[in-house]
Amino acid sequence: MPTKFKKTQAEIGDTIRITEVQYHSNLFPDGIDHQAKAMIGCTGVVTHIDSAGNLWGTWYGMSVLPEDKYEIIERG
Repeated sequence: MPTKFKKTQAEIGDTIRITEVQYHSNLFPDGIDHQAKAMIGCTGVVTHIDSAGNLWGTWYGMSVLPEDKYEIIERG
């Protein structure tokens, strides 16, 4: 059965701007995932949504997690 997403969530082809990501992590010596933090402000097109609800796209090399925040700039 396909995963259902809320209408307020991005869909494949939508252009989004990432506004907040979870970048605090105990996995790093300073407690910050700098690669994730660098995603804030990035804009791109959603190319794939995986079964966990993570968004993948043209903005950067990492996914946007369901708990991250973004704004939909344009519907694809």
